[in-house]
Amino acid sequence: MNYPAPLIKAKLIKRDNRFCARVLLEDKEVKVHVPNSGRMNELMIEGSTVYIAPAPPGKPDRKTDFTMILATQEDTLVCIHSVKANDLFEEALKNGTVSDFSGYTVSAREKTVGKSRFDFILTNPEGKKVFTEVKSVSLVEERKALFPDAPTERGVKHLRELIRLSEDGFETAVVFIIQREDADTFSPHDIQHPEFGSTLREAVAASVKTAAYRCEIGLNEIKVLARVPVVL
Repeated sequence: MNYPAPLIKAKLIKRDNRFCARVLLEDKEVKVHVPNSGRMNELMIEGSTVYIAPAPPGKPDRKTDFTMILATQEDTLVCIHSVKANDLFEEALKNGTVSDFSGYTVSAREKTVGKSRFDFILTNPEGKKVFTEVKSVSLVEERKALFPDAPTERGVKHLRELIRLSEDGFETAVVFIIQREDADTFSPHDIQHPEFGSTLREAVAASVKTAAYRCEIGLNEIKVLARVPVVL
């Protein structure tokens, strides 16, 4: 998947709040949109290299002219655009890259079921609906991808809805897209949000299909690369 526009190298000055940061671009300070509500403390470091893209035209009310797409951690590129995880998953599904979902197709996106809106309704090879939630992962410690990097009541809510649907006889899935290359495994970040970890384990026990994939990151494109084990 190509980025929305050619990326421009910049230096991070400071993340002012969840969705806005200041960067140094060609000796000029500019504000950029940060499309990720996570803490990303390991990435939002003063002086670190980031890559930004011009904002798409046609949005006169927008407060920033650029969006941060990539951050860096030492020599590792990290895509912080969390919404892109859904697009990456759908592209990989069509390309046959996500091995746990071979033969699955997309029936709908952003579908409300019960009290939750799920990212996808898939159709498996047997023609059954599969209610699917996709999570974007940016945190890696000692080659272990971890989610979440901040407490997520919304994430717990989605898992509980998947558990309920699974117990009612529906096919369900949660997919973690690791938007960086340096992960060998995935695990819930129990220290950050114990309830998410315990609920994910409940989901696995309730037959919610759970999978994680790491990406290949470049300055021109990003794509799902390979499956990594989920370690609970």
